Parts: sequence; C-alpha cells; structure tokens
Amino acid sequence: MSSTPHAPNSKLEEIFSAAEQGDRIAAKQFFNAVIDGPLYVPDRYQAKRLSDSPAYPNDLVHILGIRDKERTVVPAFSRPELIEQWCGTPFSFKPMSGHALFDAVPEGWWIELNPGGEQSKELSPWEIDTLRGGEQGIIAVIDELYADSAFEPLKIRPPQEGEYLELHRKLTEYAAAQPEIMQLFLLVEEGLDAEEKATSRALVGAEIAPCSAKRLDQLRTEISALGRSCLIGGDPLRLCTGEQVEGSLMLGVFKGSVPFYVRQQPGIVGRLKSWLKFK
Repeated sequence: MSSTPHAPNSKLEEIFSAAEQGDRIAAKQFFNAVIDGPLYVPDRYQAKRLSDSPAYPNDLVHILGIRDKERTVVPAFSRPELIEQWCGTPFSFKPMSGHALFDAVPEGWWIELNPGGEQSKELSPWEIDTLRGGEQGIIAVIDELYADSAFEPLKIRPPQEGEYLELHRKLTEYAAAQPEIMQLFLLVEEGLDAEEKATSRALVGAEIAPCSAKRLDQLRTEISALGRSCLIGGDPLRLCTGEQVEGSLMLGVFKGSVPFYVRQQPGIVGRLKSWLKFK
C-alpha cells in the first residue's frame, strides 16, 4: 500500500445520507463527487492470491474485480483506510477519479462504493455507462433512481399517433437482434411530479424468454440505455420486464395491450401464434 497520505473524498461522504434519503439535489452532488473523485480502488494484483477472482477480459485490466455469483463487482472507497476495514488485510490501491474508473471497468461489471460500510452504493452497468455522459448522464440516473418517488401516476394510455416514434423504431431494431426478446409493449403513464405538475413518462414492457441473471441484466441495461438515448430532453422512461404478460406482476399493466414488436417464430405454429396475438 502506498505510504503517501491520501485525502478522503469528504464531499461524497458528507452527502451520502441525504442522497440515500431521496434528496435529488444531494444526489446530483453525490454523483458529481463520484465522478470528480478521488476514489480508492484496489489493484488487481495483490501480494496474496485472491480466491474470488473473476475472468478478466484481458491483461490490461488493472483494477480488482470480485466475483459475486453471476456478476463481477469492482470495490471503490472514499478513503484508503476503508479498504483494510473491508477486507481485513492491507491492499495495494490507486486513487482514481470516477471518470477514469468508469473507463477502466470492463463491460457488464458493477461498481460498489464503500462495500461493507454503513453507507454503500452499487452502480449497475447501465448507471456506469450513463454517468460517462457527465451532466446529462447524472440527470438520467437520478430520474431513474427517483422515478417512483417523484411521480404519482394517475392514468395509463396507449401512445398517440406519432408519439415516441424514434423510441419505437430503435427498440424494434434492437429487439430483432436479441433472440431472448419475445415481445415489446409501449404505454404512456400520466401523472404528477414532486411539485404536483402534470407530467408523463414512457412505460416500456419487455417479455423476455428465460435466461441467466447476467443476460437478463444485460438486456435490461441495454434496453434502458437505448430508450433513454431516444428521450433525452423529453419524458423519462420506466422499464418493466418479465417472462410472460399473463399473471406477471411486472408486466400485468400491459395485459390487453397490443405489442409493437413480436418475435416471429418459424413454421406454421409460429405464424399461428403471431396471428392469435392480434385477434
């Protein structure tokens, strides 16, 4: 471990609680503190061999990854002494800005800030990718995190003619290349925001065939990121996924709705199923 004194990321620590409790201003300050750093990240190569090492994509990945069931997590800390408190042994580490860390994290990996501490925060692959976008990315992540707390739904309706055309087109193209995506739905949720002003958001439903948790998270991340890229400066988006619409808690809101995308199945049976969905 480096003997050079390292300053803690005091701003991140000070604002952690308020951000965790739903303060959007504090959340913005929190993510800015994450991006600006410093964050203290253990090195991949340590004096002692680690038992939970993941499959690294290449030898150029120098940050430590920890295998957690079907996902890989990169631990990052607001001050160096928290590393030893977390792992029980001195680790070599490097100070990094969040921006540099996001660039160093392999695709599909997670970050956990201050793991094992009283206050910790996981960053999903979608959040990591979105936060690379700076100010607009921070806004998108906050909208997702506080979507339910800042939105009081009043009614749900189908899109009007010409509404969300870009979203419709991009998601259709994406789904056609993903064999697990069986159907896609789109509704509009109208309600009131935190200031009781009328607002709306796109409600996307994805019926996804059974797959691994890692693959499901990848699909959710990519659908959300693609959807939000189509809605920058417009309505927020909420994504619901499930293996089937009938009897699903997550997709039940789409029951009776006509999907805008249906995966075509080969043969007579597949054509018959597709035809019945629109009867």
